[in-house]
Formats: sequence, structure tokens, C-alpha cells
Amino acid sequence: MAEDELAGLIAARGMLRMPDNRPGAERAGDGYSGTLAHAVDRLIRRAGLDRAAADIAPDTISVSRFGAAPEPPQVFAELMLVIVCGDSVRFLYQGLHDAAAKPAHAYPLRLVFIKNEWFCFAWSAGRIKQYRLTRFVSGDGGPLIERVREAPANLPRPLPHAEIDRILATAFGATGSQHARDRRRFVLAVSDDAWRHLRDRVWGEQQRWDDQHPSFPPGWRRLTFVSTGLEEIKYWVAGLAANARAEEPEELVEWMKAQVGVMAGWYGSQTVGGGVDAQEKIPARHSASGVDSLGPHGRAR
Repeated sequence: MAEDELAGLIAARGMLRMPDNRPGAERAGDGYSGTLAHAVDRLIRRAGLDRAAADIAPDTISVSRFGAAPEPPQVFAELMLVIVCGDSVRFLYQGLHDAAAKPAHAYPLRLVFIKNEWFCFAWSAGRIKQYRLTRFVSGDGGPLIERVREAPANLPRPLPHAEIDRILATAFGATGSQHARDRRRFVLAVSDDAWRHLRDRVWGEQQRWDDQHPSFPPGWRRLTFVSTGLEEIKYWVAGLAANARAEEPEELVEWMKAQVGVMAGWYGSQTVGGGVDAQEKIPARHSASGVDSLGPHGRAR
């Protein structure tokens, strides 16, 4: 095995390992728990390369799983087997906004690694849903997943893998949809500090930067892209704080206004450093910006 091939396996092992209660990167002697990380580790050892790997990781190559939530043991392996065999599953799922876990009956279609977490795309309740593996819960100490032969109602044939591809193509992180009604254009004015962080990344379809508009304050630019991930984009924009101003769509603008109003009550009206200067005003967006208008469902006219 070539050195770069071994380095690739070491990097994959680190990225796929189960996070533990120690923040930061992997350490020498890590057990590499997690189905895929453990499999890669076994492969390295079976090839007789464990000593060579120890010379590379973690001193030359290491991977931090900081902030990643560990999924319950064996959930990934069980779902992968169910997908290969074409079975369905029943389980309890703790939704982000649900007070209690709810039962689900699903036909798993694909496991996808997004932003440091595993997700299962599955057919359930008449549509494709995305389940975080970290939110599978056990009821009364029973198994996390019950494998069943009965498929959920209206499971399409052939299986809707093309729809999953479309969801991922227009998603923002783990949030996406195949429905045209969820497709929106997002427009943000961003500071120079934010632009340096955002500029080399793809945030959505039809992405463009407008840095020539005469009404921009010095260093500010406008970012435009199309996505179906409104819910996740809300928190992403909020995380940019005063280095970004939401301009479209209206749902995002109104949500940001509400958040700012609540936070202003928390912190009072003191002015703090960073972000937008007191004299630096971002003009409201209008048709003169040169950005094409959108038709129904966020489709470009």
C-alpha cells in the first residue's frame, strides 16, 4: 500500500470515529469506535500496517470531532443491513421540536454523512424524510430499531433515489426538499470579514457575488443563491451576527427581526464593537441592484 493510500485510510478512520467525552482531536491509542471507523482500523491492522499508521496518526494527521453528537451504538450497522436487504423498520424518534419521542415506520433508502453527522433518508408517511441517527431513542430499554417486512404505505417503485439526489442538490446542510414550493432565493449583504470566510464555498444553486453595487459600504458585498433549506439557513445567518443582513426571502427577514428584538431585550441598547459601524448603513435591496427577480416558488423568470 502506498503512503498516500494509507494516509487516506487514516483520515477516513478519524473522520468516521465515534466522538467521545474528550473535546478535540483523536489521540494515540484511540479505540476508533463506530461501525465504519472500526472497520477501517481492522483493515489497517489486518494489512500489518498498524505500526506505520501509528507513525502518521495522530502526530501527522488527526481529525477533530468537536461538537459532534454520537449516535447510539449499532444504529448505523443495523440501518445499513436493512437497506441492503430491502426491509422496513419501526423505531422511536426524538424530533428537535417534539416534547416526547414519536413512533415511526419507515423504509430506509440511504445513509448520508452531513456536517459531521449521519442521517438516514427514508420513505415514511407518504414522503421522503431525513432522520438524524443521534435522535433514535429506546423505549423502556427495548431495541432501538425493530426490523419489519411490512413497508410503509405508498412506497414508490422504483425507489425514489433520484428524489434524494434532488433534495441533496438544493439542500442547505441537512435541510432540503424536492418540492418546488420550498425553493427560494436567498439574498444577503455581507461584510468584508464575512466574505473572506464565505467566498470559496458553495451555499446553493445559481450562486453569485455582487461586489460592484455603488450603494454598498466599503468592503460589503451581496451574496445570492437558491436553496430549499430555509430552516437551517435561519440559524446560519443568525450566526453571522452583525456581519450579515438578510434581504430575501421575506420569511428570513421577519425571523431575523424577531430574533434581534428578543436579543436586544436581553442585552439592552449598548453598542458593541465589531460588525456594522454606527455610521455604516446597508441600503435596503431594490430592483436597481441588478439581481434578477424570481417567479413563483423561487424559480428565476
